[in-house]
Amino acid sequence: MSATNALDSSLSLREKLIVKVLVYAFYGLLLLPFILFMERGELDRIGYLPHWHRVDVYIRGDWLDGEDRVCSGIQDQLENGSSKQLSDLHCPAQPDGPFANSFDANQYSTHNLSVLLWGRISRPGISYADELSGAKFSWNCTRRNDKFVCRAIN
Repeated sequence: MSATNALDSSLSLREKLIVKVLVYAFYGLLLLPFILFMERGELDRIGYLPHWHRVDVYIRGDWLDGEDRVCSGIQDQLENGSSKQLSDLHCPAQPDGPFANSFDANQYSTHNLSVLLWGRISRPGISYADELSGAKFSWNCTRRNDKFVCRAIN
């Protein structure tokens, strides 16, 4: 009989369970700093980190509690021409293509709201010039009783 088998046979089921829990907890503690600090950017990029962010939400028509809409996001503009952070959500999304710049604010009601966003709120790869040509990032937004929750689509 090997030493491992002798150890296994001498431990009760409860003791084996305690050993397994301690081993998993040990490995979890080893991975925790990596997850919290080293990979925060990646977790944020793929939408695992939520952000409460105040944005202007342009809403067209009635939006019922529990209803989902695809919204297009527009970023703030910095003086140097680079994009900053999400500033506007247009719900439903503005059209793409030749009608991308045909936004008529009179068709929308505007609300400045704190929105729970799952995904990146800053997209440095999309410049203001890109947005003017129709390149936007999209959000799937749900109106809930007391809040708006949006998840990044792209």
